[in-house]
Amino acid sequence: MPSASFLADDPADVPVLGTSLAMVQDAALDSGGDSGGDIAHLETASLADLLPRRSG
Repeated sequence: MPSASFLADDPADVPVLGTSLAMVQDAALDSGGDSGGDIAHLETASLADLLPRRSG
């Protein structure tokens, strides 16, 4: 089993959604409502905000 892991994207570019999967699906499938299928309003942080800071 590989021990190394990597991120394909910059952690600052990976949004963290502060809701349930059901709410994400509902917002993404809502083509006629206020969001128009956009889920950006569900973003609460970025992955970079949650990762421990590297020293040195």
